[in-house]
Formats: sequence, C-alpha cells, structure tokens
Amino acid sequence: MILPSFILKSKKNLVLTESGIDSLAHCHDKEKFKKYPYLVEYRYNDRGFRDSNWPCSIDELGNSVWCFGDSFTVGMGARIDHIWPNILQEKINRRCINISMDGASNNWISRKAIEVIETMQPEIIIIMWSFSSRREANLLGNDEDKRLHLTVSDLSSNYIDDVINFKNSINTVEAAAAKTPTKIVHSAIAPEFFTIFGVQEYYNNIKGADWPATYTGIKNLNQLAATELKNSNLYEMFQTYDKLENEIIEMTKKFVKVKQVDFSRDSYHYGINTALQIANNFANLI
Repeated sequence: MILPSFILKSKKNLVLTESGIDSLAHCHDKEKFKKYPYLVEYRYNDRGFRDSNWPCSIDELGNSVWCFGDSFTVGMGARIDHIWPNILQEKINRRCINISMDGASNNWISRKAIEVIETMQPEIIIIMWSFSSRREANLLGNDEDKRLHLTVSDLSSNYIDDVINFKNSINTVEAAAAKTPTKIVHSAIAPEFFTIFGVQEYYNNIKGADWPATYTGIKNLNQLAATELKNSNLYEMFQTYDKLENEIIEMTKKFVKVKQVDFSRDSYHYGINTALQIANNFANLI
C-alpha cells in the first residue's frame, strides 16, 4: 500500500450531514445554518479524507497536486465542489489530492508533507498552514489522537514555543523539498495569521497606567515603560516576541495571501467566494 500511514480511521468511507463546528448544535449562527442555500455532505474516502479515492498508480500520484491543511482545507460547512482543492482541480484539469484534517496541527501538516516529498517527489505541494498555536501536545497514538494541541497561556512559555514550532514546521518541509524537484507553495488560513497572536491581550494584563495603550514593539514604548520593563523579567520576553514576529513576517512574505470574504454554513470557515479566490491564486502559480 502506498503511504500506509495516511489513514484517518474514524472517517474511513464515512458519510455525514454534519461535522464538528458545522452542526446546528455548534455553529456560530443557527439561523444561517438553517437557511444555508446549499446541501452540505461529508463523504470520506477509503483513507478517511474528504476526497475521492486516490489514483492507483504511482505515476498518477506523482503527477497530482497534493494539498495539505486543516479544517479550512477539509472545507467545513461547504459543499465538496465549493472547497478550494476541488475548485483548483477543475480549473487546472489536474488531480488535486486533499490531505487535510479538522483540528490538524502544523506538526501533522509538516510530517505528512515530508512523507509525500520523500516517497512520491511530486511536482507541486500546496500547504495551507494552520494557527501558530496548533502544535501537538499528545505525542502518542495515531494522527487523530495527536490533534489535541496546547493552549496559549502566557507569552513566556507556550506562546513563544508555538511560534518556534511553526517556524520549524516550515523549515523542515523546505529542507526536505530542497533535496527533490518538488515545489512547495505556502499559504496560511487567514491574513491575521501573519502576525503572532495574543501579545496585546498579554500586554494589557501587565502594562502600567501610563504605558501606551497598544503594543507596537518594545522600542516604541515610552521611556517610563521601557525602564520598568528593563527592571523586570518581562523585557527579555518582549524582545524575544519582537524578534520572532519579525522572523515570521519575513518568512511569510512569499506566502499566497488569503482574504476571507464570505463564510460557509458554520459561519466560520471559507465560503464559495473565498475558496474561488484561493483556487485562482494557486492556479496562477501552477
């Protein structure tokens, strides 16, 4: 069997009308859910991915475009023909294989992409990275068990580790691809991904009364705030944050940009117009 680890056992050959956040019980807008004009159905293939069954030959698989991501690539809340991998497949008339999992971590995306690079060496892999907080907390069990990811609790520990993990996920994929003819096209789930999450909330909790209202970098704090920070253990923490944010911004400059202009049935994931925009952007690079 080709790529035997590529199986999500709980979803194999499953057919659902609701899933996760795309359900009347858990959606963000129940009225929209009830009135959504399209029929949404989840049909998972014999490996448990929301895709048709894979081609049988290694040549066909190698010539396919491999698409990796989380629930935004699964297409939660959207019809199968309204998700970006399927729209892209129609546009370029080339098989696009959807390797995505609801709640997927960046570790999982990276690991699976590297396995395809090393095994198949396809011409093109497209990765839509997830939130920087999506890293695996559970290192045991199968891929679905590992979806449990750490929660950002403060700037000093999990938060910074999340960003370092994201950087490492990208770098390990790039390093693997550099040894092969495979081209990697990077993207991420939303524009706000391109700056690190959470620092303003953390800053609000620790800032002095006369500190600037908005954190825009440690060098932009007024003199009093900078002095107070330098006399505490927070200064090095914010320095690390600033350095990481600049590195992330630099890394993601070449990413294919995503602008979410509409929403699917669950009022959270991509609607048809956003998926069309994403597919068009990717098609221009293939």
